[in-house]
Amino acid sequence: MCLYAARETVLVRAMAHWHPYAVHLPILGATAHALESEHARCLGSGMDDCLTKPVQRPLILSSVNALVKRAWQQQTELQLNQTPPAALCASAGAPESDAALAALRRLASLLATRLLEDAQQGRRRRRVSGTSLAVAEVPPNDPSVLQVDSSAYLDALRWACSVLGAFDAVELCDQLGQGAWGREANSPDQSSTPAIGWGRRDRLSSASAVGTASNHVARFAALRDAVASNDEQIVGLGYRDVARRAAIHMPTVQMLPSQMALVRKFAGLHKDLIAELTEFAARGDWDEYERRAHSLKGSSKWIGAFHCSETAGALEEATHKRLAPPLIALLQQRLAADLEVLMESIDRIRVVGEGSLQLVLSTPVA
Repeated sequence: MCLYAARETVLVRAMAHWHPYAVHLPILGATAHALESEHARCLGSGMDDCLTKPVQRPLILSSVNALVKRAWQQQTELQLNQTPPAALCASAGAPESDAALAALRRLASLLATRLLEDAQQGRRRRRVSGTSLAVAEVPPNDPSVLQVDSSAYLDALRWACSVLGAFDAVELCDQLGQGAWGREANSPDQSSTPAIGWGRRDRLSSASAVGTASNHVARFAALRDAVASNDEQIVGLGYRDVARRAAIHMPTVQMLPSQMALVRKFAGLHKDLIAELTEFAARGDWDEYERRAHSLKGSSKWIGAFHCSETAGALEEATHKRLAPPLIALLQQRLAADLEVLMESIDRIRVVGEGSLQLVLSTPVA
């Protein structure tokens, strides 16, 4: 198995925070090395199984069939074989290793660059998967207009940027996805703060994302620059510090009327939330479960804890629709992880200067 395959597998598993299907996506590796340590390395990267080359056809079929059967069973249990609510794609989670962090940084850079290149060239590419970008050719009757349907790449880029704490880039993705940049009133210089625009998953039709070709190129260039700027800021940080940095939006905290008093009050109110949710689920009190998730969604967004807000929103929707309990439990696990990192971030906020706040990481931000 090559190092590239290991990194790809780590990235796919990291996407479990973006969509539960990534947890159960069957991944079968193949290596020319017969060493037991090489097989352990494959499985350690997140692969379900690994075969040694040369591989015979019956063995491949047997392994694939077993993995697919198990994946279908897991999908059925979580109701992933049905159309999931949009909120399932909302929570960004956090990188779980430095390898996942490196892969995510590379992914964000590649996506942002490709989006800009496609906007510049006005190329048309066939949508072949959920991660393809379709850019329409310049209409012959109006060469100044470029229609961009970028929701697929933008959703993936938004997820990666959210994990990396690239708040400005996330906001730009949301504006592009909503077609807001087709209206000059929402230009990058006048855009709303992430606290206002964060978390909107609705997408307008591609027809609403119409503007001049030069304007779209400028907007995608701004997005690429925002991704690059954030990447420079997290150079040298470990995955845990990047997670802490992304867990809370400090400019939002700075704007709060009582600043740290409100943040600490939030921490106190939600200290035992996961235990309470577990109790509600155990006794089947889904109405109260939904109310607590709704309350957390609003309060966490108010203090700039956008990951918690989106995960709580996903949990609220799943509970409201009475989806499978295992799926609700999975979302609750993601919420617990988000809250854990958030509380670590809150503990690291310090008052500096004349009332200004700073998030102190274990490794200084470059």
